[in-house]
Amino acid sequence: MLQPNGDFQVYADLAECSVDFPVDVIPTTQWPDFEGSSKRKSARYADLVDSIKKKGYLCRQININIGSRGFIDVHGLNQFFRVIAFPAKRQQQVMCDIVRTVIEYSFRIWLKRNKL
Repeated sequence: MLQPNGDFQVYADLAECSVDFPVDVIPTTQWPDFEGSSKRKSARYADLVDSIKKKGYLCRQININIGSRGFIDVHGLNQFFRVIAFPAKRQQQVMCDIVRTVIEYSFRIWLKRNKL
């Protein structure tokens, strides 16, 4: 959210996680197509999953989708937390850490946009 005085703040889909982001980014109401992305990822890795299962291993594909602006598709992440029995009280902190990391590295890429 851009402020009239030029300050800025970005809010991810987690209310407890706010992170600073460069003002040159234009805010949008558009959201990533996580459903389409999950379908493409599932199709892309289906042969690999089948090969692993044929070797006798238990294999489950879980797509964790994170947009470049820090939006997390919590369905996949929550599914992952359940499968690995991740402690509930740490989940929120992990999601905040993911949001901050994604935004930090997206900003690093943006800074190098003219050097690539």
